Amino acid sequence: FGWISDKIGKRRLFTIIGSVLMAGALAAVAYASDVTLIAAIIALGIAAALIPPMVMVMPSEVLGPALAGTGFGIVAICLNTGIAVAPPLIGLLMDMRGSPALSFLVMALFSALGAIVAYTLKTR
Repeated sequence: FGWISDKIGKRRLFTIIGSVLMAGALAAVAYASDVTLIAAIIALGIAAALIPPMVMVMPSEVLGPALAGTGFGIVAICLNTGIAVAPPLIGLLMDMRGSPALSFLVMALFSALGAIVAYTLKTR
């Protein structure tokens, strides 16, 4: 997807599509079974492949070369905060509700928020 975005140049669009697709796939995983679960997991894998290449390139495009390092630092802080905070919170939700469905819906919500953030970005 990184190669395709280099050719097309629509990184923000790829990020939005990936985030929306991921939100839908996560919501589907919450309630799917059998064949629909397989389809949702495949869609989740495709969406997960769409987003990282775009996120790694966008800081320099949004902030410019002079502030690219700062942008990458912000991306790293966000990624590491999510890695550190999300698993315990998702586990807490699963313990409180006794079902993983709410956990997947919360992850879908955050993915949808990512699409909104990507939509509001202005590139140079």
